[in-house]
Amino acid sequence: MTEPRPRLVAVDTVQSAPEPSADPRSGARVAFWVLAALVFVCALAAAYQTQHVARLDAELAVANAELTTARTQLETAHTQLDAHQGHLVEIRSAVSQLRSQLGQLDELTQRDPLADLP
Repeated sequence: MTEPRPRLVAVDTVQSAPEPSADPRSGARVAFWVLAALVFVCALAAAYQTQHVARLDAELAVANAELTTARTQLETAHTQLDAHQGHLVEIRSAVSQLRSQLGQLDELTQRDPLADLP
């Protein structure tokens, strides 16, 4: 026996997925605007970073100038200190000579002047 063929019956269509938009270029437009927005944001970030780097470079130049000035002042101070120490050595030497002379003078004053006479 032959089996009867199944009958095809028309059913209502179920819309489970939204229909694609009528314009296939609308997806490309959205992608273009998203890409344009990203490029704009990147350009703003690059401009901000460039300004930030320029400001830091200026601050670094000022700090380097201050450091150079401080280094020069330190070298000058060392030179003055060395000169002062040399001057103190000269004063100590002069004081030592003066003490020696005062000691000799004290010996002369303590000695009997008539003791050397025959």
